[in-house]
Amino acid sequence: MPEKLKIAVITLHRVKNYGSVLQACATQRLLEDMGAEAEIVDYISPRLQDRNARKILTESSAKANSGLKKLIHRLVVAPSFARQKRVFHSFVKHHLRLSAPYLTEERLRMHPPEADIYCTGSDQVFNSKINGMVEKPFYLDFVPAGRRKIAYAASFGIREIPEGEREETAALLRQYDYISVREDSGMDILRSLGVEGETVLDPVLCVRPELLTELQSRKKRKKPYILIYELNGESDIARYAEKVAAVTGWEVVRISYYYHHILKKGHTVVCPSVGEFISLFLHAELVMTDSFHGTALSLQFQKQFWPVMPPQYSTRLESILSALRLTGRIVKEDFDPQRAAERIDYSAVTPALEKLRESSMAFLRRAVSMELPAPVVRKSCTGCGLCEHLCPAGAIAMREDAYGFRYPAITESKCLHCQKCAICRMEDVPADGNPAGSECYAAVSSDAAYTTRCSSGGLFGVMAEKWLSEGGVVYGCAFDEKMKAKHVRVESPSELPALFGSKYLQSDISSAFRQTADDLAGGRKVMFCGTPCQTAAMRRRFGRNDNLFLIDILCHGVPSYRTFHAYLQSLSQPDRTCVGYSFRDRRLGWGGGVSFTLADGRGEQKEFLRPGCADSYYGMFYEGLILRPGCHECRYKGKERTGDITLGDFWGIEKAYPDFDRSRGVSLLLVNSGKGKEMLEGISPALQLLPADFEKAAMHNTTLTGNAPCPEGAEEILNLIRDKGFEAAEKQYWRSRPVKRMKALAKTRLIQLHTKLKI
Repeated sequence: MPEKLKIAVITLHRVKNYGSVLQACATQRLLEDMGAEAEIVDYISPRLQDRNARKILTESSAKANSGLKKLIHRLVVAPSFARQKRVFHSFVKHHLRLSAPYLTEERLRMHPPEADIYCTGSDQVFNSKINGMVEKPFYLDFVPAGRRKIAYAASFGIREIPEGEREETAALLRQYDYISVREDSGMDILRSLGVEGETVLDPVLCVRPELLTELQSRKKRKKPYILIYELNGESDIARYAEKVAAVTGWEVVRISYYYHHILKKGHTVVCPSVGEFISLFLHAELVMTDSFHGTALSLQFQKQFWPVMPPQYSTRLESILSALRLTGRIVKEDFDPQRAAERIDYSAVTPALEKLRESSMAFLRRAVSMELPAPVVRKSCTGCGLCEHLCPAGAIAMREDAYGFRYPAITESKCLHCQKCAICRMEDVPADGNPAGSECYAAVSSDAAYTTRCSSGGLFGVMAEKWLSEGGVVYGCAFDEKMKAKHVRVESPSELPALFGSKYLQSDISSAFRQTADDLAGGRKVMFCGTPCQTAAMRRRFGRNDNLFLIDILCHGVPSYRTFHAYLQSLSQPDRTCVGYSFRDRRLGWGGGVSFTLADGRGEQKEFLRPGCADSYYGMFYEGLILRPGCHECRYKGKERTGDITLGDFWGIEKAYPDFDRSRGVSLLLVNSGKGKEMLEGISPALQLLPADFEKAAMHNTTLTGNAPCPEGAEEILNLIRDKGFEAAEKQYWRSRPVKRMKALAKTRLIQLHTKLKI
């Protein structure tokens, strides 16, 4: 991590609640212990200020049947609010590093605090019921363009997002680079919104207990006591505690926010300082609480405690008790006070908690150490993930940048300096290719089943089926259920269609390294088809293995999944989402067009078709506006190919070889090695084949010999997609191309009339 990396954290630090201020303090300490300078964004939401006070003064006093009773009620609770204000204001002032105050969202957006990384902190920051609405500042909507956004141990506090808030919430969450939540139900919500994340510990559980004991007051009660910390007045904690007290003889001590609670049985400590609050937990014989942070302190101090489930917002408490296998201690209606003597076996709980603490800190380290060591890496790194696969210490993780492109992030504290990741040799042109002088052909499969389903001449299908028939396995790019491009392993011809067709975005091949290693170790023959940089990575990993056959495709470059996902979102309609997509639908000819399928909540589907020239993603892709930065400086062009065979479209064949039948599409085939020659000999009876001149083939296939230049406006387009969604970038794209737009609309209308398929 760079020295004194500055991190701005926005969280619920101004709420008059012990758990809220402690989690803010703990988050700040965790980041500072990692070497960062952590600052709490002092955003003071008008909807959250004195929320409890307003609730008591309005809702509760409204139950009074006369103005006098309302006045009396308000006079009774007013001193409590004054006490709360003093206690929590003092802690925030002395223990939190704060930014300048922000009293409005507008002020925060206009003059955000300066930081390298912006973090949504813990507590129920994503709970729209508590916050009064989807509170956008807590989703970091004020962060300047290009800055990293993370969320640590954020909480929704509810089991599902209200239907009317789902779309807005999902859009805000997709802007994050890293997201973690602190309860299992939060992960369920993320999955339902199509957002990736991890479950981590609340920061109060993640810090070492020493931090909490440093904050404690030195006051200590002389007699043993049962501590009650109750946030929900509807529970029966007091009744349970009194039964236990009758059995044990211990005093009952209650922590309360209100002076009028001194009328209740036992001893009431009204709004103690945060230090006194901690001390009361530290020295209690037994704790009974319906509070998550009350439970967290009990665990940190290894106290004997009995949790009571609150009537609402119980998901976070359920998650931690389940993770530590303590759900058996939840107090039920038939609670037997004799059970108070049952002790928690912390010899089992502590190692489980430590394991969770380690995984949580690993997430935080990844999230705040994503920057790459040198600018040259961004220009050279292909994002293949080979370094992550080879690292024996797990010190390297592939992480997305603000645009969704994956780069290696290195945790220096784990690095063994073994240099195994140096196999990448990013700064040098690697000698992974086959010798120059490839044999060049124009080729088409004789089987219409392949030419109609593959993007060009159907050769991949022919080769893959032959390979499978000989007992081999095939790896190729397929869409998963979230429309992500991933390399998958295929053993049966029935599985091959998923690999057919172009996917114009970067595929994740991380699992292919491990699976291929297992296959080759087991003596299996492996065919791998991917971009030239991906086949180069496989060659680096496994060498010139006799059982490994590589096919590299002619590649223009790759956009990120984040860009593609934003595009799919733009295709969706209010009542329909995209469930299927094809980049090269052959119904519009060899060049094809875009087809996509939208489904409603009942599962009814509707297909749409449009020409490629009318599709903005297509246009941005071919013009190089949304490609990975390194694709503009690719080292894998020319005759020296990384695969045993190279496949692509033979564009311009009508000029180079006008007599060759191109009605079904034509593949450009380069045979680059002895294994490639053997493959061609084996499948040639199933092909229409024509020897071709490499120079003629390259004349209209610029991806064979040159890179797509990075055009002016590419950064603006990527920034628009990141900050405002695909629709904003689309408007900008067509706005600067009015003639192209008119031609595209005209062609679209003609296709609509011809096919009767609505767009």
